[in-house]
Amino acid sequence: MPFVEDTAVPPAVLADFVREFRSILDGYGLQYGMFGHADVGCLHVRPFIDMKDPQQAALIRPISDEVAKLAKRYGGLLWGEHGRGYRGEYSPFFFGPDLYPELVRIKAAFDPENRFNPGKLAAPDRGVIDRIDGIPFRGKLDSVIEPGLAADFDRAIACNGNGACFSWDALDVLCPSYKATHDRSQSPKGRSALLRAWARIESTPGVSVEEAVEVEEAVAASLATCLSCKGCTSLCPVKVDVPTMKSRFMERYYRRRGRPPAHRLLAQIETVFTIGRTFQSLANLTLRTRAVRAFVRKLLGIVDLPAFSKSQLDREVPIFSPLIARQMDERARELSVVIVEDSFTASFDGAVPVAAARLLKHLGYNVWRLPVLPNGKLLHLLGMRERFARTAKRRIEQCAAIQDEGIQLVGLDAATALMFEQEYREFVPGMRVEVMGLESLLAKGDPSIKFGAHMGKQGVRYSLLGHCTETALRPQALNQWAEVFARFGIDATPVRTGCCGMAGLFGHEARNLQMSRRLYDLSWAVPLSAAETVPLVTGYSCRSQAKRFAGQRPQHPVELLWSLIAGEEDDE
Repeated sequence: MPFVEDTAVPPAVLADFVREFRSILDGYGLQYGMFGHADVGCLHVRPFIDMKDPQQAALIRPISDEVAKLAKRYGGLLWGEHGRGYRGEYSPFFFGPDLYPELVRIKAAFDPENRFNPGKLAAPDRGVIDRIDGIPFRGKLDSVIEPGLAADFDRAIACNGNGACFSWDALDVLCPSYKATHDRSQSPKGRSALLRAWARIESTPGVSVEEAVEVEEAVAASLATCLSCKGCTSLCPVKVDVPTMKSRFMERYYRRRGRPPAHRLLAQIETVFTIGRTFQSLANLTLRTRAVRAFVRKLLGIVDLPAFSKSQLDREVPIFSPLIARQMDERARELSVVIVEDSFTASFDGAVPVAAARLLKHLGYNVWRLPVLPNGKLLHLLGMRERFARTAKRRIEQCAAIQDEGIQLVGLDAATALMFEQEYREFVPGMRVEVMGLESLLAKGDPSIKFGAHMGKQGVRYSLLGHCTETALRPQALNQWAEVFARFGIDATPVRTGCCGMAGLFGHEARNLQMSRRLYDLSWAVPLSAAETVPLVTGYSCRSQAKRFAGQRPQHPVELLWSLIAGEEDDE
């Protein structure tokens, strides 16, 4: 809690001040964060206090009093950088009996009706300034939330209102829906506030049905525009994980209402992908007909479905079995890679896994694959958590058996590969599986693997654009691709972008089409149309979005690398 987070003293005495400050907090047995601007003696200190516990909340008074006295004794202030707010209670203490009355006179002259921040800083007519422990605390409100809800929505309760998600920077991943709407209810902070209000109502007997329904519908409307980009899970200072809370809320929401038929059909979509891959030509012919497109839009609310693509991976790369690993020596295992192919890339972007497999073989790796299985991402988004839990357990156990044999697992699309570290882990907490990005494998490389110096076309420069989930959770990914390209003698530069607006199914939902386009225009339209560079895009969703709005699908970085290598081999 930031109630003593802004002290400032002369820098020459900062060390002694810090020592005594820590002694105060240690005396109360508290943990705390301490950082700041040492050059100007400004300190940000946040004691860890559970404001739902009245005994802990009561510590605000004695700690504030002691720190105020300490700061004054060292010739400093309780507010060094930010507004005083409720710390204004200490205005008379710091300004003294001569200066403080003058501040009151200024307040009375410019605000005779005491409209601006009444009760703070200075009180005219000898009024009372609000006491720092005499105001309503959110912790007291949140203390009514029943334990199960408090555990499931703990990140909403933890939101401290810092507002990092209110960024208007188009190149910042956090938060796309807020950038598109500038509506604070469609941000992690706004969603956290709504979820807390909903959880309090759920935990309070006697609330009218009308009020409960109104708040619940407001939460559902706010979460409907969340793209589940995962920016808030890493870029928010308190890691407000909206996608996970959205999944938990949706499960409860539809438990009462019953699900629409569209959800039940969408839950089977990865099975439909399998059929589409098997009968690719027939599936594409069917999807191109106007009647089918109109039917899909009306029934599922889905537009701009991509065409199924051919993949040679099942012909070129064998399926891995743990039995194979037991016949390998240690060196063979170090040079073995199992591609964890996701159903989206396999179904609609089959050239990517083929290029990856061929490049890895060219570099001397033994390459295997797993059969294309459902990853369950849509089940998680829709809140079908029991079914998703079964999928998560199956995928984790399958990959853990390979990892236990010392074989590296590699994913080609961050949005699905990172599910092993995010969504799956919630349901299989005792097992940790790492499906590394292809760029990580290539960047770290094996010392014995010679990349060579395959040169790209003279004078051609490439730009690297990443998936928003990748940017949030693997911020090093584009730099690693740049390192890999450099080892091949190719100039490729990471380009900072926000969310492209596709985010899996989100951009294909008719209701989200305008927002999806707005997000694409904010930070993707310009780098994709830049004449001086050739864009390379790591995310399947982003390549699909580019094809939809720019009219041309950019390559995945591995596709370019393999095409250059294959071209040189042909020349030889």
